[in-house]
Amino acid sequence: MTRIVAIDFETANYNAHSAIAVGIAVIEGYEIIADKSWLIRPPRMSFTPAFIDIHGIHPEDVKDKPQFPDIWNELEPYLQGAKMVAHNAMFDRRVLEATAQHYEIILPSMEWICTVQISRRRWPDLPRHKLNIVCEHLQIPLNHHDAGSDALAAAKIYLASQ
Repeated sequence: MTRIVAIDFETANYNAHSAIAVGIAVIEGYEIIADKSWLIRPPRMSFTPAFIDIHGIHPEDVKDKPQFPDIWNELEPYLQGAKMVAHNAMFDRRVLEATAQHYEIILPSMEWICTVQISRRRWPDLPRHKLNIVCEHLQIPLNHHDAGSDALAAAKIYLASQ
């Protein structure tokens, strides 16, 4: 049975390696068996105000949090051998890869599935396929731009599309 892990990142700024939050939701079979999220101290405490306006995470929220390598030992076992799911997978894949590269972490091989693309095929009549719109259509609770909530929502979209 293939494990599927939905993942979502929030970043401090335009640098792909500026991850400040990551959330995951783990699917086995057709059931979400775990979900978890972490706040992360980025390599540089440089926050773009517009990003803070989006996700509500301020420098003081992460200044005493672990950096990405400090959570990697907890995160990596979930990702090992999993298919990755994300809403706008290109963004989350880029953040994961850039963050890992910044810290010289070797990532396991991963196949990526994008729930934006899935939702465009599955629900073509929606006016847009942003996470909040798809969640509203599917009646999935969402605290938008909270990494844990966004990952859980992506997992539920994936399951609803099957």
